Amino acid sequence: MNDLVTPSSRQSEPKWLRLLLKTALPGTILLASRLVYEQTVMTWRDGEQMIGFTLAHVFPFLYLWVILAHIALLSVAVAWFRGLQLSRKNWSLVLTLCLFTGLLYIPYSAWMAATVRIAGPGDHGQNFLMIAAVDGRLALAKALVESGVSPNTSGGGSTALEMACRGGRINVAEYLLSQGAKIGNAPSCEGVLTGK
Repeated sequence: MNDLVTPSSRQSEPKWLRLLLKTALPGTILLASRLVYEQTVMTWRDGEQMIGFTLAHVFPFLYLWVILAHIALLSVAVAWFRGLQLSRKNWSLVLTLCLFTGLLYIPYSAWMAATVRIAGPGDHGQNFLMIAAVDGRLALAKALVESGVSPNTSGGGSTALEMACRGGRINVAEYLLSQGAKIGNAPSCEGVLTGK
C-alpha cells in the first residue's frame, strides 16, 4: 500500500524539466510549421514536393529540437509516473509540445487531401490524380475528383485508371471507374478488374 502515490505525496517538478520543455518547444514549432507549409501551400502552388528535402539540407538543426521534444515528453511521462507534480504552466508547455510534435506524424497524403478540399485542385490537380493512382491514395483521389479533376486524366501516355491498375491499386481503380473513367483507355485494367 505504501507504493501507491497519493496526490499529497507528489513532489514538485525539477527545474531541468521545465528548462528542457522550454528549449524543445521553439524548434519543434518551427519545424512543424515549416513541414505543414511544405505539405500544404508549397505542394498546392508548386506541385508535389520532396517533403523534408529542404528541411534536411537547409534546416537540419531543427531536427535537434525534435529529438529534444521527444526526450522532454518522455521525461515528463517518467516524472509523472514517478510521482512528480507538474505545474499548470508546465502542463501547457507539455500540451503545446504534444500538439506540434503530433503534427510531424500526420501523413503527407492527408495534408494534400485536406488542402485540395479547402483550396481546390489548383494547377497541379491532374498530376496529383496520377500520383494518387500510382500510390493508391484513395482519399486524395476522391478529394481531387470531387473538386473537379476528370477521372479520365492522362499524362505521359497513360490514364490515371491505367496507372492504378498497373500498380495493383484496385480500390483507386474501382473508384475512378465509378466516377466515369473509361476502361477502354486502360488496357491493363481488363485482366485486373474482373467483371468490369
